[in-house]
Amino acid sequence: LRESLAANSAFAMAGYQQGKFVLRYRTSAGLSMTEQAQTINTSTPWVRLKRQGNTFTAYRSADGVTWTSVASHTFTIASTASFGLATSAGGGTTGSTGVVQTQAGYSQLTAVSTTPPAAPSVPSATVRSATQVDLTWTDNSTDESGFRVERKQMGNWVALSPDTATDATSFSDTTAPAGATTEYRVLALGASGVTTPGPGLTVSLPASTSGTNTTVATTTASYGRDGGYATTNYGAQPVLEVKNSSTDYRRTAYLRFDLSSVSSITQGKLRLYGGFNSSGPTANIGVYSMSDTSWDEGTITWQSHPVTGTEPSGTLRASATVTGTGAWYEWDVTSYLQAEKAAGRNLVSLQVWSNSYTTTDPQVQFNSDEAATNKPELTIQSGGGGALTLNTGNANDLVSLSSTASTVGVTIGTTTVNYDIGAVSAVVLNTQDGDDTVITNLPATVPVHFNGGNGSETVTVNGGNLRFTTNERLAALTVAAGAKATMVANGNWALHTGTLSVSSTGHVDLTNNDLIVESGSFSDLWATVLASFGGTTGITSTTDGTQILAMFDNAYGGETTWSGHTVGASAIIAKYTYMGDLNLDGQVTGDDYTVIDSNLDTTPPVGSAWLRGDANLDGIVSADDNTVIDSNLGLGEGNPL
Repeated sequence: LRESLAANSAFAMAGYQQGKFVLRYRTSAGLSMTEQAQTINTSTPWVRLKRQGNTFTAYRSADGVTWTSVASHTFTIASTASFGLATSAGGGTTGSTGVVQTQAGYSQLTAVSTTPPAAPSVPSATVRSATQVDLTWTDNSTDESGFRVERKQMGNWVALSPDTATDATSFSDTTAPAGATTEYRVLALGASGVTTPGPGLTVSLPASTSGTNTTVATTTASYGRDGGYATTNYGAQPVLEVKNSSTDYRRTAYLRFDLSSVSSITQGKLRLYGGFNSSGPTANIGVYSMSDTSWDEGTITWQSHPVTGTEPSGTLRASATVTGTGAWYEWDVTSYLQAEKAAGRNLVSLQVWSNSYTTTDPQVQFNSDEAATNKPELTIQSGGGGALTLNTGNANDLVSLSSTASTVGVTIGTTTVNYDIGAVSAVVLNTQDGDDTVITNLPATVPVHFNGGNGSETVTVNGGNLRFTTNERLAALTVAAGAKATMVANGNWALHTGTLSVSSTGHVDLTNNDLIVESGSFSDLWATVLASFGGTTGITSTTDGTQILAMFDNAYGGETTWSGHTVGASAIIAKYTYMGDLNLDGQVTGDDYTVIDSNLDTTPPVGSAWLRGDANLDGIVSADDNTVIDSNLGLGEGNPL
């Protein structure tokens, strides 16, 4: 192998001569040749020269099957070099500058990297439905031939077909296992093999449930052009032109849809077919809402469209990047459509405007309702979301559930997976042995069902409704303004937390369960309970409005266990029971009169009033408390809670 065919060029050669196998090389043009040899006599000598990077190795063999290294040396030769067969070596003894005098069939050879392409980044995922996961990743290589996406099935990695093209950064898996938790990884492909797989991405999929999908076509669409064309109507044109430029060149499109055929909206997307009218850069295309829905396709112009002035006219609802021609593009306008439907408005108007300024062509053209095919449409999903089950690990995980108008975001540890909001009807969160931190902020339409493990979780509910589904022990519970935490009905459970913070407009509903708070102000907590009685904020028990949370400071109760929980000596304990059940045995009987008699005409210490007989909650024990028992005597008798 020679760096060039010029005399005295750098070279490397493997050969057999006079009973010895040799590696001969010249490390730079014009230098002397060096020889390394092994003396072995054989009648059938085989030789081989291997280049790996800039290391050259000579091999010998007696049969062409089994090879043994003779010698190797590392020096630099250009990646493109000449290779061939030296049939006669002359020019003197070892060390002379003449090496190959007779040459046979030299050809150009380019060294190919034997290092696999760099691995792509850990993929990110958006779950579109119970069976579709869209993956994206960062291409960290410059020499890959494509990428292979693999999904773990039954403990084994299985390639998903087909492999992607060079420079691809996305893949859609439309055969994902509904209701299961699976794992994905992406490998780069190259001439020398595939990358060492990087870390995978774990994705939990919602259960599959049937929903209703409706396509709403538009029969009213047009566009307007400014300047000298401001009074021209384009309602009969098969295209909708969109462009942001100087006067006379600006164009904006208008569409109107009728939602009367759909009863509810889980997700809604505007879909337009088209793209640039010629090759060009990308453009950010925005969809804006228009409050006026009375315009006419056959008369609307730039000058007469519902709101004139600085474009765009309405409120931005969604944007998408147009990158080529002849493709469907989507804008998620779920929140706007839901709001209009909730307000009783079935007609909606949308304006399409380019947020990318250009002084020349190209312009964006979408098919209008006058086109033969691929007309504008709204795709509406009603219902159909499934429950998403999430399981944490055994570490102290951070779990965050958040949302936008169109997505549910799930972060466990450092991994985030996004879900189309229409794909998820509820979240079931099962924590394991770690002391997890859980932060939820989902809409009330996507409740979170929380099943705590053996750890001691810190839970913050910033929005929506979190439902405790078991006898729960937490390190802390915070319920923010407008949020709600509910315990499912049982009667023998307790919500047991180290600390409890409830906003004035937050809500903790114990249903028919007890409450244990290890640390905090009894007076503050009791004031919250009193203010909340029969209401929809604060701390309530809503199963039966005639019942109450009877609260006491365990410093006066002396309990060591309560509702299956070990409790501290200074814990605040609240029992869901009947009005008048002063001895907390779950029923109102003559025994409760005895509690009043024992403390009549006293003012009990804070935290002991209920245990001392203050049945009417006025802060003192008097004969008036007997009337509470009179009114409820016999409740729960023979069937203690």
